[in-house]
Amino acid sequence: MNKKQKSIMTAICIYTFVWLMYHITMVTKAYIGMAYPEVSETMLANLVTLPSLTCIIFSFAIGPIALNRSKTKLAISALFTVFLYCVIFYFNGKYHGPFWLYIVACCLAGYGQGCYVPLLNGIINDHFPLEQIGDRIANYNVAINIGAVILLQCGGMIAAKNGGVNWFNAYLLGIFVLLSIVIFYFSAKKNEFDKPSMNFYVNGEKITMHDLPKNVIFWVVVMGLVHCLFYVTQYVFNINVSSYIITEYKLGTATQAGTATSLVRFSLVVFTLMYPLLRKLFKDWMIPAGYLCVGIGLIVMMFSKSLIGAYACAIIIGLATSLAHSTLYAKAAEFVPSHMVGVAMSIAWGIANIGSSLSAYILEFTASFLGGTMMAQFIVGIIFSIFASALAILLYVKKICKKGVKINE
Repeated sequence: MNKKQKSIMTAICIYTFVWLMYHITMVTKAYIGMAYPEVSETMLANLVTLPSLTCIIFSFAIGPIALNRSKTKLAISALFTVFLYCVIFYFNGKYHGPFWLYIVACCLAGYGQGCYVPLLNGIINDHFPLEQIGDRIANYNVAINIGAVILLQCGGMIAAKNGGVNWFNAYLLGIFVLLSIVIFYFSAKKNEFDKPSMNFYVNGEKITMHDLPKNVIFWVVVMGLVHCLFYVTQYVFNINVSSYIITEYKLGTATQAGTATSLVRFSLVVFTLMYPLLRKLFKDWMIPAGYLCVGIGLIVMMFSKSLIGAYACAIIIGLATSLAHSTLYAKAAEFVPSHMVGVAMSIAWGIANIGSSLSAYILEFTASFLGGTMMAQFIVGIIFSIFASALAILLYVKKICKKGVKINE
């Protein structure tokens, strides 16, 4: 990397280090439920999943919008919504405001979640050759997960003080989001992040969504839909880990819940650093193995009913995400002309997030046929994991996805 590219990646890594700040709610959810006993468990689960619901709208829209708008300004606006999220959760929790304000905050975070991947990938696409894009995405994924390990652990420890009565203090960590915004802004201004790139022009004409071949869109959508199931299986852990540890089996406090959620991110860092080795080991089986790993982790957690089981599940989910997540977007990029990678990633991101956004409702509905308990959701997650893995074998091992795409660049 040259000096400018190093500056760009440093700024992006600082940006993403604080990105998952809103995931602190995964470890405070049980305490929020205690503070609002009149609120149903499904509504509490929405505090974890709702950002992904509103994310769908923005993730589809941001790709085309970013083709002729400042990616830097849009990225800053995305991160600023995470700061607002923390502000609302802190003050509304401190003064026991109405629950609907948390819903508003989650919608704001959804805008940020829907925008940041296509925008950051677009900035990278503007300044790096196509063959380096995967490595640069892996770089900021490491930063995201290191930040998440620290933030979730610290957030859990802060929330657990005084029996969780002052859980809202965990959101004071949001001040670091504001600091990150300032650093990113000045770095972007100095290094001209928004300098026009020829990646978005062909023969002097600007690229639009209409230039993306229909057969390419079809298979990108199919890949995203299967990834939806993967997100639903992950959210069995995300939605239930706090209650599993604090209230269901009384295994600990938000500190232990924070450790469990942090372990997902910590293991993701480790396995992402091992990504080249994993790719050589699993080859075309990367995504099918990743999808199946979640089911294995849920089995461990379901039958152990212990902290060790929860921690083991977290580590296995970290491995699963490392295997499947980055590989999905790399696969999507293989089928897309280089000048349309950013837009294609926007489509794939939007489709995939349908799973995480609707996971609370999908799990509640499907688990109702098995008794509607937490364990029923675990069983559903295991079944979905096996099904997603089977579909992934058809797509990526049998290569029906690649065979169905013909690109004429």
